[in-house]
Amino acid sequence: MQGRPLPPAPKFITPAICNDDETIHEAVRDGSIGTLLDALNDAEAHIGRHEVSFPRIAVIGDESAGKSSLLESICKIPFPRGSSLTTKCPTQIRLRRKKGAKWSATAWTAGEDGDARNYETVVRDEEHITEVIRDLQNKELARVNAMTNQNTMFAQGPITISIEADDIADLTLVDLPGYFQRTGNIISGDEAEVRWSKKEVDRITEILEDYIYDDKTVLLVVLPVSTQFKTAGVMGLLEDYKRSLQDSAAIQRLQSRIIYCVTKVSSFGSMRACVV
Repeated sequence: MQGRPLPPAPKFITPAICNDDETIHEAVRDGSIGTLLDALNDAEAHIGRHEVSFPRIAVIGDESAGKSSLLESICKIPFPRGSSLTTKCPTQIRLRRKKGAKWSATAWTAGEDGDARNYETVVRDEEHITEVIRDLQNKELARVNAMTNQNTMFAQGPITISIEADDIADLTLVDLPGYFQRTGNIISGDEAEVRWSKKEVDRITEILEDYIYDDKTVLLVVLPVSTQFKTAGVMGLLEDYKRSLQDSAAIQRLQSRIIYCVTKVSSFGSMRACVV
């Protein structure tokens, strides 16, 4: 792990895990990183992102870019799939390695104040997690629509999936809705016709920009190999933000927190994705 130091450790975490690359690697092996990540998650829940910007990794890409396949490879769980909209709000996935632990997960929505656990659900089988994710997204969306008296298809508030297992890495990711630019009618296989209005395009743009503009967010940008990378919608958002920055140092900070991941590389044998 080169170049990017971990954030300052809270007082109740041993500061030694943040000293250098070797101690970071040791922390990954002995589980200390998971403890640090849990402390940051707890602090974020109680303080809120409006007061303090906490580090996070956001997975962004155009619709149908291959985010689900990438996340399944990393998180080792199935994600909702379909011919229509599958990610309706930010989904935070907390992976925690517990030696000897049997796979289990807890899922909830955050609520208005950020630290509530609404609709908290315990999941014991990986095969059931897909339905839980879909159900919580629908409930969060219904809550937002009831509160605002609107009929939007996206919610700003996240749902959280916290997973413990013996064979996963300590990592926290945020899966964001796929970006789209077009408006008009889309026929989606087994569901009714959906109309993307300019309001929906603006809303999804606002959700993604909340993560793009945050200096503490590492951006995992997913690009299918068949795409002209420069014409991808998320690349346009990144370029717009880059042009708005006033100095080269700010541009370098933005570039230093972007990781590009090329997906759908089936023409290269068994490879599923590659990071560049």
